[in-house]
Amino acid sequence: MSLKIGKTYEWKTLVANHTQFATMLPNYLASYIGFSSKLEPVTIESVMVTMNSHNTCPYCTGLHGQLARMAGLSEPDPSDPHVVYAKTFALESGRGGDVEAAYAKLVGVVGSARARNVRALCWALLWGKTTGNSINAARDKILTLRLTK
Repeated sequence: MSLKIGKTYEWKTLVANHTQFATMLPNYLASYIGFSSKLEPVTIESVMVTMNSHNTCPYCTGLHGQLARMAGLSEPDPSDPHVVYAKTFALESGRGGDVEAAYAKLVGVVGSARARNVRALCWALLWGKTTGNSINAARDKILTLRLTK
């Protein structure tokens, strides 16, 4: 059974995403500072902007839109293997056969170390979306006194 759901998450998915991101943290950091697997800023922001185009997280969209411009990125190249993977990851919430197939293709093109870093970037944004959008939904319900749907 898939854990993919919309903008607000169940506790099971929230915990699963936190756990998954925690295991990916070393690769997330290596994306920026890894000796042999560091990614170029334009590659990082291509992945982030692609994820954000599907995540609809206002915080990430604002931040990575600006960082992309600073890196000199106007539009992610839809044929870039990093972007292809990020789009598949975003559309499938990081889970399923399509994501695994896209990851295998990415490994074949960029190598396993860089592919792990790209996957970690995607998990970081999915984790942020899970956390931010769930907190925002709870806050909005409290502020409007709509404690049930």
